[in-house]
Amino acid sequence: RHPGCVALTTHDGGSILERMVAALVAGVSASFARQLPRLREATLELVGVLIERLGDDHDLSPIDASLVTAIASFASDSAAGVFALEALLWLVEGVKEGSSQGWVASKRLGDAAVRALCAPAVVDAMVHHLSLGYGSACATIIEVLSEVTPDARAFATPRVVGALLEVISLDGAAALEAYALRKNEGYPYITYERTNHSHQGFEDDPERSLGADEACLQALFALVDRGFLSLALAATAVVPLVQKLRASLVDPTPGPGLYELRTTCLRILRFIASGRAGFDEVQYVPREPARALAILDAGGVDVIVDCLKQVKLPGSTATPRLTYCAAAYPCRCLGALIDGGSTRVRAEVRRALDALASHAEYANLPGYSDGAYRWCEAVRASQPDLPNVWVGLPA
Repeated sequence: RHPGCVALTTHDGGSILERMVAALVAGVSASFARQLPRLREATLELVGVLIERLGDDHDLSPIDASLVTAIASFASDSAAGVFALEALLWLVEGVKEGSSQGWVASKRLGDAAVRALCAPAVVDAMVHHLSLGYGSACATIIEVLSEVTPDARAFATPRVVGALLEVISLDGAAALEAYALRKNEGYPYITYERTNHSHQGFEDDPERSLGADEACLQALFALVDRGFLSLALAATAVVPLVQKLRASLVDPTPGPGLYELRTTCLRILRFIASGRAGFDEVQYVPREPARALAILDAGGVDVIVDCLKQVKLPGSTATPRLTYCAAAYPCRCLGALIDGGSTRVRAEVRRALDALASHAEYANLPGYSDGAYRWCEAVRASQPDLPNVWVGLPA
């Protein structure tokens, strides 16, 4: 940890990192083979420490693609894989910090090294470690790379999406605890946790840890938001996302975790229904009634409408603006179902809203979001032109 370690040179002027690459890829004699796994683990562990230190000193320039490739080649290894994963995580954390803080180009990780972080070996490693309990670490790698490089499209595969959905589908503390216990026994393992800092939508919001399911949901949305995920592949998430929303309606705890979970699920479902993930009105693809019907058949309409019953929960410290958004997002998702669906979908949305109108909370909706209330009333009245649900958004 001495500051001099960043010089990364040996006593004879050689590069420590280059020699680490050589050590990782070198072959050994049969008599030495028994010691090789532990030596690789130790080398990878040291690589992770050095990368972490380079990130602390805001200088990833000594890292080249060959080292990333060497690390990735062991990322799915049964013994050394967890050390490789930790080294990759520190690299990605450095990439994230460098991007957000605007490091000078000469100090950032090179383009070739960033591309190597999206190589097939890393993609395979994400699938491998997601199944072993390392959801938060893998989700961070996928999310950050999706934000900084188009090469992260490599993670938009059925295997990666399926592995993310398996974690997203975990419901409750017991299920998440059992998932965490999948970590390899007998080897040091990553205790990495994602944290969110203060959420501007809440008056009182201390730093909190994200569950592995929340982190994986954010990673899935990052792939959607960057346009890496095809509609057909995204559509495989319909049932898990509807089930996640349904579970959030049972004994909910108000706060940023609940808001972010519901919002992210709704935005992905909106994309599946109409090809639109953001607030804009751009239609990216032709209407796909089959996908809107898939959401309907999964019980999505009733679940989305039920979210309107819990816009403002007792004890919530949400600001008026965030409460407005909590009401508007379900309406935007239902609007996408109407736009991209069929007469049957529109009729089911109207039926669900009619049922909502008899619920006591519906009378409070105008106070939370006049736009959402007017939108619901327009759908119930079968008006051909629906109002903009974002009109009147509080400052």
